[in-house]
Order: sequence, then structure tokens, then C-alpha cells
Amino acid sequence: MASEALDKFFPTRYLTAGAKQERIEHEGRIVEKWSSLRGKSALDCVRIFLTCTRKWQFFGARLFEVQVRKRIIYVKMNRSMQKYLMRAD
Repeated sequence: MASEALDKFFPTRYLTAGAKQERIEHEGRIVEKWSSLRGKSALDCVRIFLTCTRKWQFFGARLFEVQVRKRIIYVKMNRSMQKYLMRAD
């Protein structure tokens, strides 16, 4: 099940080809996190999820894809600031 989650949700660019040990470590972390949720109610799991997402620096912001001089960048905007992010291709 952890392997399926890794395939479905983990960005493939972060998994180097042929790095089995790296994949095993990521799967272990997924199992560890899921195990820590055992016995918690659905409401507790939602609270944990929301707490984690609120800590993300782009939470609540809008991302815009903009082309500038033949390069694509992302502009993050929220009430307090704007930030420019380079797109990794």
C-alpha cells in the first residue's frame, strides 16, 4: 500500500532511477506516518492535516503561471506579499 501511495502521490523527479534504498526509506516514512494515525478519529486526522498545510508557506495563496522572456515562472500572491518561483523543467 505504501508503494502505491509513493507511485501515485510522490513527484517522480525526486526519485532517482535505480535508487532502491531511497525508495525503501520513503516507503518506511509513509508507513511510519500512517501508523501514527492509527486509533485516531477522522476528525483528529483532518485537524492534523490542516495543521500541516497551514504551516506550508504557500497555504492560502494563488499561484499564477507567467511567461517572461521565453521562461515560465510562477507568481505566488496573497494578502501580505508576492513571491516569484522558478519552474523546474
